Amino acid sequence: MNKALEELKDIGTQKIHETTHIPRASIEAFINEDFSKMNKIQLNGFIAILEREYSIDLSALKKNGLSYIQEHQNEKKVRTDYVVPQGKSSKFIYIFVALIVLLAAIYFTMFNDTEEPLQGSENENNIVESVEKEIVPKIENSLPKVVLISDVNITSESNSSELNDENVTDNIEVIVDAVPVDAILKITHKSRRWFGYVALDTHKKSTKTFKGILDLNGSKNWLLISRPGAIVFELDDKTQKYKSSKNMRFKYIDKKLTKIKLAEWKKLNKGRVW
Repeated sequence: MNKALEELKDIGTQKIHETTHIPRASIEAFINEDFSKMNKIQLNGFIAILEREYSIDLSALKKNGLSYIQEHQNEKKVRTDYVVPQGKSSKFIYIFVALIVLLAAIYFTMFNDTEEPLQGSENENNIVESVEKEIVPKIENSLPKVVLISDVNITSESNSSELNDENVTDNIEVIVDAVPVDAILKITHKSRRWFGYVALDTHKKSTKTFKGILDLNGSKNWLLISRPGAIVFELDDKTQKYKSSKNMRFKYIDKKLTKIKLAEWKKLNKGRVW
């Protein structure tokens, strides 16, 4: 079996459906290389979504599928997802419905601003709310100095366990410690795009679709994934810029950012592509 298909099979039909919104029956047929219930528009659409979402190469499968559809284009096509009325206009209605399905799937895939559902969930619509607890608020340049009173010595005039104004003297020793401020990792998108990040200490996943700057706690370790395009990372006055026509994956460990491939991402992310 094709390596890309093996990877999709490992992910599972339900998980792919939840992530891409492609119908389960179509995913199952696709993984089993059953093109009898697909047309050219559907095949190209499914492949475009899956290649973009999982950074895999399905060109060989696309070639086989298009070849099969070409050979059987004169045969009667059977649709399992929709019932198209018969008549002179049925062909145009068929194409219109297929385009709507394709555009809807691309829209939800690119602009879905919530987390993926948890693995093992029985409810298909139980989408976990987007969690941004890991995002550190922007720090203003003029923050007041925060201090801790670490030690206070109090002289008492009696052995009573109760403390009141009469048995407290002015002899108070105060030791002040400054509270360290966490580093900030800034991620910049010049256009509105999807961005995903995984906290390596908890493996909690979060997503954000944004334009501008996203701040993450630079003292933590992360796995980061970005859609195709340009992206800029800033930490401690150091800037790293990247641009690609494909999804980009990064590891941020001990304040060091490195672009990585899918194999290393899966190794750090418990075998998961996301």
